Amino acid sequence: MHNLHQQRLAVFNLGLAQTVAPVLSDSSNVKYTNRAMDMSWSWIEERSVSAVSLINVCHDENDYGVEPAMYAEKDPVRKNAWGCVVEALLQTAYCAYTSEGVRQVPEILELSEAEEVFEELMRYFIGAGGETRLPDLFASYLVDQPEGHFTRAGITEVVSGLLDQIHNENA
Repeated sequence: MHNLHQQRLAVFNLGLAQTVAPVLSDSSNVKYTNRAMDMSWSWIEERSVSAVSLINVCHDENDYGVEPAMYAEKDPVRKNAWGCVVEALLQTAYCAYTSEGVRQVPEILELSEAEEVFEELMRYFIGAGGETRLPDLFASYLVDQPEGHFTRAGITEVVSGLLDQIHNENA
């Protein structure tokens, strides 16, 4: 997939998750989505969140977090939106672990760069009603950007612009 690795892949996942996360706005567990996205962006922008905290937002010792919320969801569109948030969080956690010099990442993160994980994210994204042309356009944009200059506001603006472009072409 466009040779996106590590941080760019985390930003890619976060950008896509942001577009489908509004589907979860009326969920009783939306606080987990908001926390996961906020913490992931904090890591991307400032490295101000630890890898362990990111994993705990995914699934903590009390069986709370975005992953349990996803598995508890009955609506397939919302379940897919949860899946996008989970994948974004896990990819960010993988980046955090590797940047912290951890040699053995938790088992949940072992496939973070695998093609199957990317394909699963795409199934979640499309299943949540995501715009099918967005992933390719967004990945093409990210390939040309210098790593370390990504911000939530900047990525939100880029993704919004790409969605506007797609909608104008379809009009």
